[in-house]
Amino acid sequence: MIRLLLTPALLLFMLPSLVLAASEGEVRKFVDGVTSDIIAAVTSSSPVPQKANLLQDIFNKNSNPAAIARFVAGRYFRGASPEDQTRFVSLFERYMSLFYADAMQEYSGEKLEIANIQDAGKKGFVVVSRVTNRQPPLTINWQVKPSSTGLKVIDLQVEGVSMLITWRNEFSSIINRNGGTLAAASKDLEQRIGQF
Repeated sequence: MIRLLLTPALLLFMLPSLVLAASEGEVRKFVDGVTSDIIAAVTSSSPVPQKANLLQDIFNKNSNPAAIARFVAGRYFRGASPEDQTRFVSLFERYMSLFYADAMQEYSGEKLEIANIQDAGKKGFVVVSRVTNRQPPLTINWQVKPSSTGLKVIDLQVEGVSMLITWRNEFSSIINRNGGTLAAASKDLEQRIGQF
């Protein structure tokens, strides 16, 4: 059920640690914009693959999906060949977009309200937001960081649970069950993508 309520908060994002300046007003505007773009994508009349294309564009613009994929694969990524690394990143980006496009088909108008914005220093900003038009309300914290190409979402916490860590734990388990290689994870992703 929680995954269906992540409408404005898709993912679990990561980028390099370059820190530039940003104001709380800019951060608020950024999160509002990302939320609006995601809702527009998932409420369009397009089929799931086309919604996934829209979401993938949003992810690429407002986060760093390749860095997410590297983090999710962890030590298995570092030990893989360049070809296996490239394949995993591509498949993970596509799977993530399809996963959320499919999950959001049941979106029913939940609205995200920003409660406050906390300056976290070198870690950027933590934007505390709530989905208030549901019972019980759902708390979503965005970690947003300035970069040389603008603000980026680097992680989300849904009711205190990091989406970035959740994805990493899931894929570590998948890799461990399938021979401990990144190629095995890519094969699993191909099978998942084929189910959409």
